[in-house]
Amino acid sequence: MKIAAIIATVVGVIWGVLLIVYSFYASYQYNNKIYSYWNLSVKASTLSLKSQYLDQFVGALQDAKLSGNDALFFKTPDNSYAENFATLQSLQQRFHEVEAMDPTSFQYSQSIQQITAQEQDGAGDMLEVFRGVWYLNHYPLLWNWVLIIEAVICAYLACGGPIVMMVAFSRKPAIVSG
Repeated sequence: MKIAAIIATVVGVIWGVLLIVYSFYASYQYNNKIYSYWNLSVKASTLSLKSQYLDQFVGALQDAKLSGNDALFFKTPDNSYAENFATLQSLQQRFHEVEAMDPTSFQYSQSIQQITAQEQDGAGDMLEVFRGVWYLNHYPLLWNWVLIIEAVICAYLACGGPIVMMVAFSRKPAIVSG
């Protein structure tokens, strides 16, 4: 009983540490290869630079060869990679259309405001779908609720082992009279 509790604790702690390291590594990979281009596009102050970074973001998503949904069971068009990617491509196309406009025109100014509003308001959910699909395609054990289940199991093993040991050590041996 004591050995099993010690083994459970060691397994839980090692598994937990590996999950943390693996999570940081996967997050770094996603941010470095894909998401940083979106952030740079949002931060850019000129339309041409915004458009350039958005093109790199779209290219990075295509290079990642993603498919499917950010869901295992309740798949909808809203959590579909293909549907969200089509929405992203429409934003990209709009950027290119606005780039061709006269920067001093009212239409240009209005279009920039619309694009900025779309980037800030509607993009959050779309970006979460891309992130979720990327994790499901590249690191399924670190995706959303799968990671939560693993963390709970690790915590149970790491904390449950010492609890079992305390209970086992606190029991007094039975006295056999004869």
